[in-house]
Amino acid sequence: MPGKPAEAVTITVDGHRSTALPGTPSLGAALAAGLLLGFTRSAALRLALLFAVASSVTAEVIGLTLNGASSIKSTGPTTVQMLVGTLIAYALALAVIAGFLRYAGRHSLYPFTAYLLVLCGLVVTAVATGVLSAS
Repeated sequence: MPGKPAEAVTITVDGHRSTALPGTPSLGAALAAGLLLGFTRSAALRLALLFAVASSVTAEVIGLTLNGASSIKSTGPTTVQMLVGTLIAYALALAVIAGFLRYAGRHSLYPFTAYLLVLCGLVVTAVATGVLSAS
């Protein structure tokens, strides 16, 4: 039966390990791992988005912790301004995630998959022909 904590750990470890492949988004890797473990599309997407939000929050907290004191001395935003901006950004992100979950529950994600494959092909072609630099 899918949904056990051990399977969530498997999604985290195996899904995010596959992001070492160039161009593989962690959200897509976690979603694919959840689907392979037998989760419903909705459950796998919710778990993948939870991982994405958790990693973003962690990165932001680390960034504020490391740069908080130095931002007060600089001409950039203060720590309070950064915190307010971060909270607003996450509130908007949660609204977008809620809308995306509603959309994904009613529609296929195949058009988005096709878009990503076409975009990936264009980027690979541009790098292979020297139009874009790989670094």
